[in-house]
Amino acid sequence: MAVYLVVLFVLAEIAMLGVILWFRQSKVKLETVAPPPPVSAPALNTKAPEVPVPNLPKPEIGGRLNVVPQNEQIVREVEQLNADARNFRQNGDFSLAETALNQALELDPNHPRTLANMAMLQEAMGNNEKALERWKNIIALGADAGKTVQLARERAAIIQQRVTLERLAKQREMSLFTLKRQLVIVSATATPAVVRDDTPEVRVDFAIKRADAKLRVDIGRMKIQLYFYDQYPDGRLVPAKKLAAAFVKDPDWVQADTEILRARYELNQDASGRRLHYGYLLRIYYNNELQDERAEPVELLKIFPSGNPQQVD
Repeated sequence: MAVYLVVLFVLAEIAMLGVILWFRQSKVKLETVAPPPPVSAPALNTKAPEVPVPNLPKPEIGGRLNVVPQNEQIVREVEQLNADARNFRQNGDFSLAETALNQALELDPNHPRTLANMAMLQEAMGNNEKALERWKNIIALGADAGKTVQLARERAAIIQQRVTLERLAKQREMSLFTLKRQLVIVSATATPAVVRDDTPEVRVDFAIKRADAKLRVDIGRMKIQLYFYDQYPDGRLVPAKKLAAAFVKDPDWVQADTEILRARYELNQDASGRRLHYGYLLRIYYNNELQDERAEPVELLKIFPSGNPQQVD
């Protein structure tokens, strides 16, 4: 009888251990669905011969209204400097283009065409705050800027939103430095490293480390947001639908300080067979507090700034 009791006790212990391990694994909250709404990706490339800034009009804007008589020599020099800047920009030399436009502004600080060309150049270089300042300069000219003032109002509204997102991203970055983080993303390894048209899927291994060696991680308090994005020919970013992610083994951060989260994303194609893969965004929360984040390309952090962790479900 005693032997039977011992056997029953051992079987009960094994069953209880299995339930605990299953329950621990099931409590990891991994969010890969219900992502943010589609947005347009910024297409900025300072090395490209002709930078395809979304919705950016051609550099040549309507000429200045000669409300104030201009010295003919100055007018010719300003026009020539604008032409030089256009050529430099088309050849991918943004530095020389900026120098030429600065020289033109020294000759005529309120020249609408020069201000517009400088604003668009700054946009192409990713300097949104400088671009916004130039668009506002044109708006301040009012009727003296002619038709250019309407363009300035439209661009200023768009750039103001970008500047706001950039400032939020900087604030978030600073908060991560001051936060006593408990979990950090130490690496992200993609396979294959380069996506081609014949690549069926991308696998990314995210190494998540326990920053505090004394911390016993309660996975019930952990939340993971993970999205992969496709970029369509019109520039829209759309969250990927075919995505699977899970830890390589039951995560407890006891046997080792680092656990691997493995994600597999099936690539979509356009009508021509070109792969639409754009990148990924990963955020780790613990106790409803942002611990760390990683994105490739990093512009995704500006497009989707993190909100209040209390509102993340």
